[in-house]
Amino acid sequence: MSTLPPVPTPSATSFTMTPLSPQPVVITDINMSIGAMCLFMIKWMIAAIPAAIILWVLLLIVGAIIAVVFGGVLHGLLGQYPGRF
Repeated sequence: MSTLPPVPTPSATSFTMTPLSPQPVVITDINMSIGAMCLFMIKWMIAAIPAAIILWVLLLIVGAIIAVVFGGVLHGLLGQYPGRF
């Protein structure tokens, strides 16, 4: 029957637990073929279509809200003068 060696217990001086801090990273080169770059850009353009549609819908809703608010204000201010607007 074999005996296992004793497991060493870590002491406070064997290692220090310091919190990880962010380290700056500088990218100096990207090795990418022209074909892979073109494919990446095509995927990027296709992914931008739903984002543009969502942005267009949001701007449409914001524009409608602004038109209702300011349209009501202008009608309230200028509606008392018949024949002007």
